[in-house]
Amino acid sequence: TCKSIIDAGMDYNGVHFSYTLEDQTNIKNALELSVATGLACPYHADGCGCQLFTKEDMTSIYVINQTNLTHSQTYSNQLKMYVKEQLTTSEEVTAVEYGQELTGQYLETYYMITEQSKKIISAYLGVEAQVVEAILTGNPILASMNEE
Repeated sequence: TCKSIIDAGMDYNGVHFSYTLEDQTNIKNALELSVATGLACPYHADGCGCQLFTKEDMTSIYVINQTNLTHSQTYSNQLKMYVKEQLTTSEEVTAVEYGQELTGQYLETYYMITEQSKKIISAYLGVEAQVVEAILTGNPILASMNEE
């Protein structure tokens, strides 16, 4: 389930971008070229033809998908740790469903990892943390800070 959620990718500006391992490489390469040159780079959304995406677009596509990857991996890992460390009967284990809410130390670890991931993405991209948060929340005013 975790891998399929990551591979499925995310929407950006009304179009969908898959995030398979190949897509991860291609999106990161397009982002790096766009950042290094300041030029729009060719890429394509799922089922669409190739078009030029600005540095800001590639940044947003990367941030949204990479954050989804970290969320999915961390959630899945914390759910597995909960099962391994807290549940003792087969009935308890069978009752666990992907998507159920994390609690206690598992939720705390999830929050800690996902917040650190945002800081890492911010540092990697050389943008303020609020730019990453703006991209994730769809706030165009803060996201425009990325357009330097």
